[in-house]
Amino acid sequence: MLIYAVGDMVVTGVTGFILLPVYTKFLSKAGYATYSIVMANTTLMTFICHFGITSAFSRLYFEYSRQHKTNDYLSTILIVHTVYSLALVLLFY
Repeated sequence: MLIYAVGDMVVTGVTGFILLPVYTKFLSKAGYATYSIVMANTTLMTFICHFGITSAFSRLYFEYSRQHKTNDYLSTILIVHTVYSLALVLLFY
């Protein structure tokens, strides 16, 4: 599980580093500042919206599958995550 997290961070970091000359060449200072603000807010909201649900899903899925309650578990996660995300979108929009 840790290898996926590290791989994701490496790919994201390397991509950002490689694209930095492209950003600085084609964007003005104001455009790059706007891009940075949007990306920072997107990253923050993604972190807030997910609130560790992928880790919890991975950890508890097999426990619920042994009890034959997989459908209940998946539907509860989907409903809670959707309602929470919609509430945040309405709050910040």
